[in-house]
Amino acid sequence: MEACRTDPHCAGAADLDGTQYGSVVHTGLAKPMMLIGSQNSCITGTCQPAGAGDQASRDTAQALLAASTDDAWCHQITGAGHFNFSDHGSYYLAAPMRSQVPLGPIDGTQALTITNAYLTAFVDHVTQGRPEPLLTGHPPYPKVDVQHTPS
Repeated sequence: MEACRTDPHCAGAADLDGTQYGSVVHTGLAKPMMLIGSQNSCITGTCQPAGAGDQASRDTAQALLAASTDDAWCHQITGAGHFNFSDHGSYYLAAPMRSQVPLGPIDGTQALTITNAYLTAFVDHVTQGRPEPLLTGHPPYPKVDVQHTPS
């Protein structure tokens, strides 16, 4: 988000379950953004904080969204953990190792399929200027919880 705020060539920014930081949190982003969070993530600004870290993440996301002046899409993927936004969910990991990696119960390939679909739709919309049904309609993926879409 911060890099997109400072680079005039950036058309939009996506955050995959990461905490936002930098001046952009307070100044906002004047470009489209997409925030995709795991099931218990507060990075979309709508969660019930379980602790101080969650509260800080939610407050940061809410400040970013409130200060931003362009479209913002916020989604959570039910069953996803932080590492489901990487290839780790698709690897075979033995039970002892898997318990040490923050993966959710969602099938790893399904999590990547959902993430790729939303990112592709977002990038196509932002760079090509065409409407994307995935961004404007009811999500075709039952595991996607829409937190916020542009009005």
